Amino acid sequence: MKTLHFSSFKRLILIALAATAVVLFKSCGSDDTLEENIVVQFTSEVFDLGTHVLRGTSTNERGTTVIYESGLGHDGGVWNIILREVGKQNRGVSYHRGGYSTSELGPEPRDLIRLSSELKQIKDQVAPNERVVLVGHSWGGAIIRAYTIRYPGDLAGLVFVDPSHENELILTQTQEDDIVANYASLIGASKESEQLKEGVIYLQTLPDLPNIPITVLTNSSEGSNSQWAAYHRSLGQGVSGDNFQQIITNTGHNIHSNEPNLVIDAINDLIDRLN
Repeated sequence: MKTLHFSSFKRLILIALAATAVVLFKSCGSDDTLEENIVVQFTSEVFDLGTHVLRGTSTNERGTTVIYESGLGHDGGVWNIILREVGKQNRGVSYHRGGYSTSELGPEPRDLIRLSSELKQIKDQVAPNERVVLVGHSWGGAIIRAYTIRYPGDLAGLVFVDPSHENELILTQTQEDDIVANYASLIGASKESEQLKEGVIYLQTLPDLPNIPITVLTNSSEGSNSQWAAYHRSLGQGVSGDNFQQIITNTGHNIHSNEPNLVIDAINDLIDRLN
């Protein structure tokens, strides 16, 4: 296993903290023009999990339900542009995990088991009798991966947006402590950061994903032969087809904020494959 150089990981964390959820959506092609008159309404959602309350946003009820899982340090608002565009044909749900924005923190530890369990509760509230598509960025990718192994019957497909991977995210306790300190002002991210080392160990125990449609968007300035790309490619073991990975350059880690069109297209293309 390769150990991530801490200075590189710390830069990644700081970039994630600084990323803005407000980006410009670029129209692309005649299909988009046909959809311009579709009105996508955002509805505020309250998810009572019994132990605590999470809050989020949903779009019109149509098509396939897509649930978005944010990366460490990002609340659900980071998906708003994508939520609106994908919502022209399909239902979208994003939410703030415990301790983010207006959501209550909830029980600890804030580890992958608990986070994927809370995602399960949300899924069961918004789409109890439906197979859904999950979209996860960075640590959100780890959460939807844990979810998929635990609840495979719930899933129609997965879109990973530069997901965290256990072969890269190897930390010492000192390094984890520094990340926790970086998020001191954001209680949800701070509590999740306390479980990064344990999360990596948990990811190492997971079997291959079930054979469902997946797409992996990989940020890589080094091309398809980079170590990071190889780690992401390993997520497709056991999955039919070999065209599930897209190598994205010059976007940085936050592909969904910097180039939302790429994520919108990836989600819509995966949904088209389901039909």
